[in-house]
Order: sequence, then structure tokens, then C-alpha cells
Amino acid sequence: YWLYGPYLSFDYDTLNSWAFPTEGKLLELTLSLYHENVSDESSAYSPTFEGRWKYPFSWDKHHLNWFGEYGSTGSDFIVPTDAQDLGGFLRLSGFSYEQLSGRYKALSGLMYFYQLHHYNSPLFQAPVFIGGSIENGGVWNSASDISLSSSIWAASLFTALDSSLLGPIVLAYGHNQEEQT
Repeated sequence: YWLYGPYLSFDYDTLNSWAFPTEGKLLELTLSLYHENVSDESSAYSPTFEGRWKYPFSWDKHHLNWFGEYGSTGSDFIVPTDAQDLGGFLRLSGFSYEQLSGRYKALSGLMYFYQLHHYNSPLFQAPVFIGGSIENGGVWNSASDISLSSSIWAASLFTALDSSLLGPIVLAYGHNQEEQT
């Protein structure tokens, strides 16, 4: 298949860490007008919208992040070529990465983490965290199906090392109401 077209993107990012921010804000908005061509069955331009946010709150060594994302696609195909997806750590924990997909997605969650220690050497700097999250969201193929009652609750517990050399190293356990772990 061919998927092509223009897009408009706005990114505002002042977070001090991508994975475990303690200050700053993140807002990403993207509007795309994709033209889909699948085996010579082409459709008109299909608008796609995606948005993500992250807002951290901190006091001493305690940190709370409010995060979320929303997405929709206007694809006319039975299986959209530009499907919205969820699944993986902090994106409905317990599901595999991108396990869920559909025309619409919505997710919101809170992540709490506590800084246990901070390794600080000339070659290696890394805070060590323990924490957990609670998440709610889902993916749907019809806008009329989107509701709180059809969304999925998920949670995770984790320990993490936010290394300056390798990036975040996370050991996590996730579980959701669909009994996925």
C-alpha cells in the first residue's frame, strides 16, 4: 500500500527527562491528510489527528506525572492503514507493545515515582526510581463506541534507572482488567 500526504505538527517540550520528568511540560499535536492507496483501491484524503501530553508535579523526591494521548483516523478501509494503537508500559500496561489498534484511541494516566538514590560519577549519572502507574483508555473502530464503560483500566509497578549513557532502564510489571500481564 501507499500512504502519503501533508502533515502539520506542533511540539512543545520543556521536560528535563523524556522517561521520568520531574519538571517541564510536553504537548504534541499532529494533523495529517493522508492519501491511501491499497492495491489500486484508493480513497480520498483521510484526516488523522494525534495529540500527546505529559505534565509532571514534584515535591522533594516524590514525583507525579499526568500523561495522555488521543488519536483518530478517517480511513475508509476495513483495517485502517494508519491505525491508532495502544499497549506496552504506560500505554495500557499489561498488553504487549501496540497490541491494541483501531480508528480511535484515548488514554490518560498518572505515574508516581520516588527517587531512591542518585548515582553521580564523572562517567555515569543516573537517578534510581521506584513507582507505579494507573491508566485508563482504549481503542475503538467507531466514534459512537467511545465511552468510559468501554475503556480499560491498567496499572504497573516498576523500578527504573534513568541513565545518561544508555537512557532509561526499566523493570516493570503491568496488569489490566482484561487479565493481561
